[in-house]
Amino acid sequence: MATNSNYEDKILDAIEEIATDAVQRAGYDKTIQCQIIECIDPTIGKYKVKYQDSSFIAYSGSSDVTYMKGAEVYVLVPANDMTRDKQILGTTKKLGVNYAGNVTEEEDLYERVGTNCIDSNNQYSFCSYKDETKTIYDRNTSNNDVRLNLKSVETYIKKSSSIICGGNFQTKLPKEQQFRGNFGIVFELAF
Repeated sequence: MATNSNYEDKILDAIEEIATDAVQRAGYDKTIQCQIIECIDPTIGKYKVKYQDSSFIAYSGSSDVTYMKGAEVYVLVPANDMTRDKQILGTTKKLGVNYAGNVTEEEDLYERVGTNCIDSNNQYSFCSYKDETKTIYDRNTSNNDVRLNLKSVETYIKKSSSIICGGNFQTKLPKEQQFRGNFGIVFELAF
């Protein structure tokens, strides 16, 4: 003769089986953490990504964002169906369709030796089709666009093996003239 405990176990097992089956058939979206292997087509944001021991194609959610090789990203798998197009939501450190890589994102890769030696809120405009050079600091002149803390420079540069330079960059081209790409400034530091 069966005991009440056996009936309870059978009822709980049946409930678990029904719930598991319902969740699997519901087809909820799944978000997984992947690594960028390579950019296959930057014009449509097509990337090859790695997840555990497999790789597959995923698409960037924004044509304005470029992911670098090795970047850790979140990828949306619609309805938990790997046969459907998968979408890159953003990096694991910064999310959003307006995300753009920033020097500060990789701060944890550097050992900080000192403080910021440069102070400037100046804005500069450059033309994309002209080869322009702008000197923002020259120790031989007093007319500089940035303030440099010379004591900090002398103290920290000697102890540093690298220097982090960064800024905020924005295009003034109309949206219809913009094309996906990597843009930035080349810093030339002469010692």
